Amino acid sequence: MERKIKDYSKYNGKRIKVIAVNNQVFHGFVSGVDTPEDSEDNQFWLDLEEVDNPMFGPDDIMTIAESEIKEITIIDK
Repeated sequence: MERKIKDYSKYNGKRIKVIAVNNQVFHGFVSGVDTPEDSEDNQFWLDLEEVDNPMFGPDDIMTIAESEIKEITIIDK
């Protein structure tokens, strides 16, 4: 798989906006990043907390794979 972004670790500890490949938009705080070496499918995975989306409760954690990410932006440094 060719990577659009070489290292997703730069998003760890940041508030981000993610647009998924299905065009759903999520805002959240990245609380963890799994590297390709740590994952079974050889891709980055982001753990998002405080997800601003009605599908998620206040204590839910959303996990998204790099293959599901269309666009990602840091919105709070």
